[in-house]
Amino acid sequence: MNAHVRFLRRFALVLLALLIAWGSFVYAVDPALYFRPSHDGRAVFFSERWQFAGLIRRAEADTLLLGTSMAANYLESDIEAAFGGDRALRVTIPDGYYSEFDRVLSLACRVHPPRRVIWLIDLNTLVRSDAGATGALPSFLYDETPYNDFRYLLSREGLYYGAYALLGRGAAVPEADAFVTDAQEYWSHIEALEQYERPEVSGTELPRDAFYPDLQENLAHLKRWADAYPETEFLFAFSPYSMLFWDKVTRLGEREAMLGALMTAAETLSQIPNARVFGPIVQREVVGNLDLYCDYIHHSAEGARMVLGGIASGATAISAGDLRAWEAFLRDFDFEKYYNPGYWKAWNEIRGITATEEST
Repeated sequence: MNAHVRFLRRFALVLLALLIAWGSFVYAVDPALYFRPSHDGRAVFFSERWQFAGLIRRAEADTLLLGTSMAANYLESDIEAAFGGDRALRVTIPDGYYSEFDRVLSLACRVHPPRRVIWLIDLNTLVRSDAGATGALPSFLYDETPYNDFRYLLSREGLYYGAYALLGRGAAVPEADAFVTDAQEYWSHIEALEQYERPEVSGTELPRDAFYPDLQENLAHLKRWADAYPETEFLFAFSPYSMLFWDKVTRLGEREAMLGALMTAAETLSQIPNARVFGPIVQREVVGNLDLYCDYIHHSAEGARMVLGGIASGATAISAGDLRAWEAFLRDFDFEKYYNPGYWKAWNEIRGITATEEST
């Protein structure tokens, strides 16, 4: 045997040993919780797209709540309380595309078809083309075949996340609280206004149907799922952006287009036999209370409980008349008051908050 053959053989053996060690490490740590649950019900959470596949496989949830980061603070215990105690699972895909939610829902319906799907629709993503999806969601964790699990075991992400999970054990949280941000943010009109970058007035206005092509493509995803599972109840609810969102789209000249998209979506989804449509996005006690927000769109668990209450009771079921009333309300709304110190002084006095308390 010549030296070249011996070298290649040794190199192959060393490479094989490294791959076995790599895969064994990822399997043992299982940072994505794909093969098994965490041993004590707590885990280090770092990537919704990588980790929800395993959580979905084991949840056996009767109520599934889907959404982007807008849905981060819908606690599973609150969902269960609002809907009669059925086991609930919340799945959030930040800035998620509808092709990604397709994979999520496909997996959930394969392993344990839910009786109820609450889909919190993020209007910003509903009017966006799915062509921008990046492939960040690892499809091999969500598909039907086990033969490509090696892609997880030998992935750079698996190795990196495995090391991260080991080093971050002190940051482990209960699985039910995966990716909840309620305790990590400061929910206040002060924070919401500080984080909101108010745009200059555009001076032009997009037409009512500006978002129509991408809107129709995304609505087709929702309709297809409702049609495929006629025994499942679909509760479509438009996530409640704060009034600062409406200030933003008004100044950018996008308000008419956003309202047109909202009305078209509500009308389309309301025609699905096994679906109901809700309008937290026009729920004034939520969207008008900036103390429920940490920026112009993300709301707290308190706000989420208010939204769930309106959905469960049916109080926020939305109609064309409700949306016309909201359009008229926006037309006359004084957004400048949010930049008037006197407004916030009166706001705090009504709530019994002193200037000292507000500054802490």
